[in-house]
Amino acid sequence: PTRDYGNRSYEQVVTEVESGALMVIPNSKGGHPILRQKEGGFLIKGSGRANNTGIEHGMKETKRQFMDRAAGDFDSVYESVIKSATKGDVRAQKLFMELYVGRPTEAIDLHVHSRSDSKRLILACGRRAGKTTAIKAEIVREALKPQEEHFGMLHAPYIYVIAPNYELTMKVWEPVWNLFVGRGAPLRHLYKSHDKTRKLIELVTGARLQAKTADDPTGLQGDRVTAAFVDEAQDINPDAWVSFMPALADTDGRLIAIGIAKGKGNFRTYFQIGQEDDPRYYSASVTSLAHPNIDEDDLEEFR
Repeated sequence: PTRDYGNRSYEQVVTEVESGALMVIPNSKGGHPILRQKEGGFLIKGSGRANNTGIEHGMKETKRQFMDRAAGDFDSVYESVIKSATKGDVRAQKLFMELYVGRPTEAIDLHVHSRSDSKRLILACGRRAGKTTAIKAEIVREALKPQEEHFGMLHAPYIYVIAPNYELTMKVWEPVWNLFVGRGAPLRHLYKSHDKTRKLIELVTGARLQAKTADDPTGLQGDRVTAAFVDEAQDINPDAWVSFMPALADTDGRLIAIGIAKGKGNFRTYFQIGQEDDPRYYSASVTSLAHPNIDEDDLEEFR
């Protein structure tokens, strides 16, 4: 009862376990059992540390089966995966993102990809924790969403990709661009048009994705945006936040801000709100140790 289960109370956890919505898995290492959602298999905050050997083997086997089928009839298999992903099938989305975007660390998966219902998702990460890969994967997931009704009007996804300057924005934007634009792009069949100057992609579904830099706050004004993805959020200047946050109001849009825990400013303020009782906000910290190839000795070198 005294453990922190994130946005769940202890009573809610007990109810979900009793109903079968949460699975309780004995921890082979001893200590607290592992709690996972039955649908999607996501870890629940407050779980014991998971032993991923069996999980990783299962994911590798699924991926192997997919590739074997694709070798025989790639077009039909690929079309099936994309169709399922655009309908919201989480397994298809995760498989697609692992193949074309990159597989997130378990910690990132817990705090980002399993929080797709959070309107304000604020994540403070250590260096090399996988935050930029997480943002790219979530951008793709957001772009695949169908039109939704907000305040009586239908809106297709309109996504801003924001970073403090041009160079940092391009680190996120270029891999997303390459998924949709150009001969051989994995999601070429969803592509409708693009404007290279404006850093804008339009999809046949009506969704639009656009790269923006925070060093020109006036360029962040005016559009009705359904989601804003902010990388290196700790270095976004206050004028930029003031410019684009109102753009989320008309569509009840999402803010996904990922950065490192340093300094003061809007990012730290939003993070602190997420640690309180505001249901719109979720915030969490992920250390550099989330990266499978980084250990504590490496961290000493970072410092």
